[in-house]
Amino acid sequence: KAAYLQAEYAAVLKRPPTHTRAAVRRPAMLVMPGCSGSSWIFWTLHRMLSMAGAGVTVGHQNELMHPEKNLFYTPKLGISGALTTMHARAVAANRSLFFKAEPVYLIGKRGLKRSVAALLALHPRVVLA
Repeated sequence: KAAYLQAEYAAVLKRPPTHTRAAVRRPAMLVMPGCSGSSWIFWTLHRMLSMAGAGVTVGHQNELMHPEKNLFYTPKLGISGALTTMHARAVAANRSLFFKAEPVYLIGKRGLKRSVAALLALHPRVVLA
């Protein structure tokens, strides 16, 4: 299933964007607690950005900080490597990576401090809701 989803992600990246390349250098991250309507808000923002030609991509899942939900996560690569890989592929396709992160994953309570450091190195545009 992972190979199928990775192929699907690659197909999404091949769609032509309608924005400038400079706009895709920084991923976009929606920060909201779980079970707060965050999925609905995320997908609404995604549709709005897509209609505006922002060229955002999600892949198969929007909760990329969850190891079990991140398509590119492996124990060896970790979340930081998975996020970096997805971001690099999105930028190479002239798109911005867009994903959702729960505050608990960003403050390091679940042992993700290295992942947060890697995420911050990408200088994401952050939407707090």
